[in-house]
Amino acid sequence: MNPTNALHDLGPRLWPDNITRNLVNSGTLQRYIDEFSATGLISNSAIFDHAVKNSRNYDSDISGRASRASPAAADELLARDDRARRPLG
Repeated sequence: MNPTNALHDLGPRLWPDNITRNLVNSGTLQRYIDEFSATGLISNSAIFDHAVKNSRNYDSDISGRASRASPAAADELLARDDRARRPLG
């Protein structure tokens, strides 16, 4: 049993704080769940802003429907899409 599984069994839960579309699409999040007992995700606007600005994973959405929305609404559209892709139920 690895240390994060042992910690999980004692009660604390692991919540990575770096959600990105690539984390979900690449299978890395699923690996975190399977191997490290991750049970949730957290993020904040700075983390999300960094993910959008420093990858091409959001480009098609930004040039599509998000480009027609206000900045706040565009952020919500992109974040909602990422939340819908997560395997955490």
